[in-house]
Amino acid sequence: MRREGLYSSAITDWRRQREAGTYEGLSPVKRGPKPVAAHPLLAEHAQLQRDYKRLEKRLERAEAVIDIQKKLRCCWACRSWTTRNRDGRTGCPQAQLGHYRRGL
Repeated sequence: MRREGLYSSAITDWRRQREAGTYEGLSPVKRGPKPVAAHPLLAEHAQLQRDYKRLEKRLERAEAVIDIQKKLRCCWACRSWTTRNRDGRTGCPQAQLGHYRRGL
């Protein structure tokens, strides 16, 4: 072994290092991408995003219903309005003023 440049002191040093665990890099490792540790807030964040989208859709539906109710209120008010106004026309004064177009 001396001919190869290996002395007993070097072998003894290598053995000590191996026992101390400094050669862990030489041990076989599992190939492929390493698993990523899950962040504790990721699941909560995803849940909050789902809730936000669900509530936004609900809000859009509610606003659409309210708009329709506003328009229908004027239409129903026109039907029940039976008195004549100053010009002699029957009907809802709001409809004649164009309020139904603006959604009021």
